[in-house]
Amino acid sequence: MSVPFQALHNFRDVGTSINSHDRKRIMKSHMLYRSARPDDATAVDRERLMNEYGIRTVIDLRTNSEHIKQARQRATPVVPLEGARTVRINFIGRRFEVALLKRLGWWDLVCFLVLFILRFRLTAISLLGRKVLRPRGLPGLCHDSLLHCQSEIRETLTILSDPSSYPVLMHCTQGKDRTGLIAMLVLLLLDASVPAVQREYEESWEGLEGVRESMVREMLEVGLGSEFAGTPEGLVGEVEALLKEGWGGVEGYLESVGVDVVGLRGVLAG
Repeated sequence: MSVPFQALHNFRDVGTSINSHDRKRIMKSHMLYRSARPDDATAVDRERLMNEYGIRTVIDLRTNSEHIKQARQRATPVVPLEGARTVRINFIGRRFEVALLKRLGWWDLVCFLVLFILRFRLTAISLLGRKVLRPRGLPGLCHDSLLHCQSEIRETLTILSDPSSYPVLMHCTQGKDRTGLIAMLVLLLLDASVPAVQREYEESWEGLEGVRESMVREMLEVGLGSEFAGTPEGLVGEVEALLKEGWGGVEGYLESVGVDVVGLRGVLAG
C-alpha cells in the first residue's frame, strides 16, 4: 500500500483498485488516478505526483463557481502541477444549468435571476441546490449528468482516449461524484462487474474521512444536504440501469455522445 499524501485526499489508482475488487485484470494500473481537489497539496505531495506517479495530465472537472470560491478563500493563487498539462472542464455546464432552471417554480426562478444579476452567484447556486438538486439526490444528479453533460463527458473521455495524456490525474472537488461518474463509465465499458465498480466508488467514503466535516459544510453552503457526502449503496447499479434503458448500455451511450469507444478501450483495457 502506498504512503498517504500529506494534504491530497481521496487519491487512488483506478486500475489497481478495480482489479483488486473484481479479482481479475480489468484495467491497466498506473494510468488513471483520481482524487479530491489538489489545491492544498504540499510541496512534498506535488513532488510525489510528478516523480513517483509521473502525472502528465490533470483533468479538473470543477465549475467556474467552485474556482471563484476557492480563489476568494486562499491567500495565494493555486499553482498548477509543474510539468503537467492541466485541462479545466466545467462539467456542470450551461446545458445542465438550463435544465435545472427549468425545474424551478416561477418565483424561485425570478429570485435566482435577480441574485445572479446582482452577482450573488453562490447564493443563487444555493437556491438551486435546495430547490432542485437536493430533492433529486445523487441518483438524480447522475441521471441529469448523463443527459445534460454529454459534451463535457465526451471532452473528458477524448483526453482519456489519447495515449499521450497518461498518466492522468482526474479530480473535481471531492473526487467522488463527477469524477466517480467518469470512472463508472470507463469501468463499465471495460466490463468490470457492477459490484466491483460500486466498491471502487465506495472507497471515496474512507478517502474523504479527514475532510468530511469541511466538505459537508461546503455542501450546505450550496444548498445540498449531508447525504451528498455519502457513497450510496446501489448507485452504480442505478447508473447501469439508466444506461441500458436509454441507450442500450454504456457502449451505446458513449457512442451516442461521440466517444471513441474502441480507442478508449484499447488504451485502458488490462
